[in-house]
Amino acid sequence: MSYLAKRGSVYYFRRIVPDELRLALGKREIMLSLRTKDREEAKRLIPKEIIKSDALFANARKGSVSDQGKSKPPAAKSPAQLERERLIWEADLEQIELRDQALSDQESEIEELEPIMTLVRVGVLRAAPWSEFQGIDWDDPDTPPDQPIWRIPASRMKLVVEDKENPAFGHDVPLCHQAVEVLRIIRMITGSLPILFPSAKGWRQPMSDAALSTMYKRMAGGRYQGQMVPHGWRSSFSTIMNERAADLERDGDRMVIDMILAHVPEGVSASEWSYNRSRYRRLRTSLHQVWADLISEGLMFPHELLSREKSLKGGTAA
Repeated sequence: MSYLAKRGSVYYFRRIVPDELRLALGKREIMLSLRTKDREEAKRLIPKEIIKSDALFANARKGSVSDQGKSKPPAAKSPAQLERERLIWEADLEQIELRDQALSDQESEIEELEPIMTLVRVGVLRAAPWSEFQGIDWDDPDTPPDQPIWRIPASRMKLVVEDKENPAFGHDVPLCHQAVEVLRIIRMITGSLPILFPSAKGWRQPMSDAALSTMYKRMAGGRYQGQMVPHGWRSSFSTIMNERAADLERDGDRMVIDMILAHVPEGVSASEWSYNRSRYRRLRTSLHQVWADLISEGLMFPHELLSREKSLKGGTAA
C-alpha cells in the first residue's frame, strides 16, 4: 500500500483510520507532513510513520489512546451528515484501493521480466532483498555495473535441509545487461524498502505466489491461461539452450545450463560445487546474456514499460 501524498511541493504521510477507530481518534485519516520536497527522502520516512500509526491504532483498540492522538468525541450528527461522510469515505477508499492495485499490477508486470532474465525460481525471486545484489551503483545509472551479481544464500535455495545450512551451496546469478536495467526500474518503485517485491497489503511481506500467476492468466484477455506459467521460463531456457548447444556442438554448455538453473547434481560435494561456481562464472555470464538477447528482441525497454504503466494508471508509483 502506498502511504505517500503530496500537497503543493511537500510530501505527506497519509493513512486511513480503520472504521472502528474513527470515533476514538476523531478522524477518518492521518495526514502528517514529512517536511520534505524530495520524493526519495519522503519514501525513506514512510516506514517510521507506519510503525507510529500502527502503535496508535493498537492503543486505540486497547482503549488507551494518548492525549496527543485522541480528540474529543464528536458531537452527534444528523443522518444526512453521516450519509454524506459515508459516501465521501467510500469514494476516498475506492481511489486508494485503485491506486494500490495499480501499483501491485505495475510491480507484477515488471517483476515478470526478472524470472525470465535471471531464471531463478519465483519463490526465491519474490522474497529477494536488495542486500543480495552486488556490483550495481544505484545512485548513478550512468555508471557501468562492475560484474553485477545476485548472491542468493543457500538458506533461500531449494535444497535438502543439511545443504541449506552450508554457505557453499549458495547460488550466484551473473546479471545480464537487461536484468540490470529491470532492477534499476524496480529500484525506482521499491528501493526504499528491504525487499524488491512487497505485498500490496503491507511492505513487510513479499508479494504472494499467486500475484505473478494471476497476471499470466489475465494477460492479453486470458489468451495465455493454461498455456504458460512463470516457472515455464526455466523449462524453456533448458530446452532452447540445450538445443543450441547441440547445434553448435558445445557439449560443455550442458553442465553450465544446469548450474544456471541451480541443479545441484546428486552426490556433489560442497567444495566441488563452490569450485565449479567460480570456475564457470564467465561461461554462465555469457549464456545468461545470450538467452537475454534472444528473448528480449523486439520487447519494450523497461523504462518504457514503466512510463506506459504510469500513463495508463494515473502516474502511480511508490
